Amino acid sequence: MKRNGFKLMQELNQFRILDMIRKYGPISRSDLAKRLNLSPTTVATAVSEFIKEGMVVDGQPGHSRGGRKPILVSFVPDSRFLIGVSITNSAITLASMDMEANIIKKSICTINILEKEAIVDYIVSSIAAYVKEISDLDNCIGISTIAPGIVDSENGIIRKNTKLNLEEVPLKALVEERTGLKTWVDNDANAIVLAEKQFGTFQDKRNLVYIQLGEGLGAGMIINDEIFRGRNGGAGEFGHISLDKHGPVCECGNAGCLDYYVGWPAVYGKILSSLTRGKSSVMLKMAEGDLAGIDLPIFLKALASKDELAQEIAGEMASYLAAGLVTITHLLNPDVILIGWDAIYHDSSLMEAVQDELKEHSFVLFTDDLEVHPATLGQDFQLKGAAAVLLQDIFNFSI
Repeated sequence: MKRNGFKLMQELNQFRILDMIRKYGPISRSDLAKRLNLSPTTVATAVSEFIKEGMVVDGQPGHSRGGRKPILVSFVPDSRFLIGVSITNSAITLASMDMEANIIKKSICTINILEKEAIVDYIVSSIAAYVKEISDLDNCIGISTIAPGIVDSENGIIRKNTKLNLEEVPLKALVEERTGLKTWVDNDANAIVLAEKQFGTFQDKRNLVYIQLGEGLGAGMIINDEIFRGRNGGAGEFGHISLDKHGPVCECGNAGCLDYYVGWPAVYGKILSSLTRGKSSVMLKMAEGDLAGIDLPIFLKALASKDELAQEIAGEMASYLAAGLVTITHLLNPDVILIGWDAIYHDSSLMEAVQDELKEHSFVLFTDDLEVHPATLGQDFQLKGAAAVLLQDIFNFSI
């Protein structure tokens, strides 16, 4: 059923007012009216409603330009909360978060299941169990879940995730049925680039690319201030651009995919190959002599300790990553490329290598003003991404 036009406009104005208070508060009602080009009555009515609901509060008097000092209103981020869920290929992280993406409580569940049906049930059950422990669900806005792979965010369906063997999973419907809470589902890289835009250092940039390299490789893209998702939600599968059509066959069926050269399975394979050939590395000692015990955290620790093998492999990864970024740069001509790769925080020379190789092989016109930096969100960046998806929908109300 269509909403009344006046009611729809009223709702839109309320979200605009609340978002302005959130971003620029403490702020006076008169300044709100001027900035949003709304009548003082509209603003006053909306602010009164928000105060009743505890979402904003009256605070200290503002500066007077003559006459009575205005009362400034401020946003109350912990008046409501959301549940952020980050699904990776190895774990589910859940957290209660306020409306500025600050974490109140966090829990982690490890994924060590192989069958698709069991994984889906485990994900939904883990979320339902977390929700069951919360006593004040009346103040919960909803659940925002992010996951790697191709995601139909509009319908909340994980269309394809090759590493978890997921296909056409209606996660939004499943979680809403089990919890009774409104649920959002989105691709993890899209969510994180949105969080970088909302909470990070480059909020003023209109064309932003986020590269995520860890267990796999993906990209989130904001083009002209809008997330670029593609027709089926599959834009950003950066790991599956082919560098060598005669290269090794990837799990996706293509040959020579970038992910094959820089993803953790490829890195682990290079480590094993080098160690079995007799090359020394502190990684074997860290894993107490167990080759199967070498994992990504051990690789990163070895890199931080300047282990020769770890540095050699990371250097190869940086070169392959730069080759892929050349394609991104020529295709999208972004303002900023942000790289979410833990290795660059353990060895700063890797970032320099990526920047140098990217500039060497790209059009000068595209790289003159191009900024390439490590991602800026810090710890719990994935949960901040999950929060950003929900908050974007709440505060940027669309008709």
